Amino acid sequence: MTLEDGLGIVGIAIGVVSLAYAVFANRELARVRKFQAEKLRSNIKECIILMVESFRLIKNKTEFELAHPDVLLKLGAIHTTSTGLLRTLFQELSQVDKPYDLEKLNFYVSTGVITSQWVWEQAATFLDVPGGISPPPNLPEKTRDWFLGSFETGSAAEADKAIVDDQGASPVRQNRGS
Repeated sequence: MTLEDGLGIVGIAIGVVSLAYAVFANRELARVRKFQAEKLRSNIKECIILMVESFRLIKNKTEFELAHPDVLLKLGAIHTTSTGLLRTLFQELSQVDKPYDLEKLNFYVSTGVITSQWVWEQAATFLDVPGGISPPPNLPEKTRDWFLGSFETGSAAEADKAIVDDQGASPVRQNRGS
């Protein structure tokens, strides 16, 4: 056995070990991405629940005896922050849960991550599809599109002011079709 044969064997051994490590690292990366996607989907569901509950409390302030303006301001801030957080979560999900396409969004509808047309629009914002955002699928009829009739998502201060406005002049979405 010559020096060249020994170097060849060492080279082959290093190549086999490198290939095995690459396969292992790729599997681990796939496992981590799957975990990240599941965690992000769970966070999206929790965010939507928080948004629905804060909106319900704001709209039914007399039923829940929420007359104190500071409480209403805090609820408005929670609701407004949650809308931005939801967009951020969908943006992160679009980077982790590849391929992020219409088929994936339909999967999110079937698993309850996307629950309304407004949430669909937020998720579809990050699609890399020529021609823009596609229309939402037929969401279940009993799905509550909680954002209809809500205040516009402007600045937190504008939203807070709209919530505590006693004159009922808060900026609401009158018709989503226009």
